[in-house]
Amino acid sequence: REAEHRHDFSQHLRVVRGRLLVQVGASQHDLTPASPELTLAPGTPHATLAVSDTWVLARRSHDPRATA
Repeated sequence: REAEHRHDFSQHLRVVRGRLLVQVGASQHDLTPASPELTLAPGTPHATLAVSDTWVLARRSHDPRATA
């Protein structure tokens, strides 16, 4: 479990194995290997919970609109 947090970059989440719940505001995303990649914009508060033994690929990308 990760408590609510945010990043200053875009984060792209893809589950390779298992199941991950991602809470974004009032919405909950239930990610499995069959799910499309979930993209979170910079500064988006979110929390995660691995429901089972889970492997996640978390990729970050720089938002060219953001200022350094």
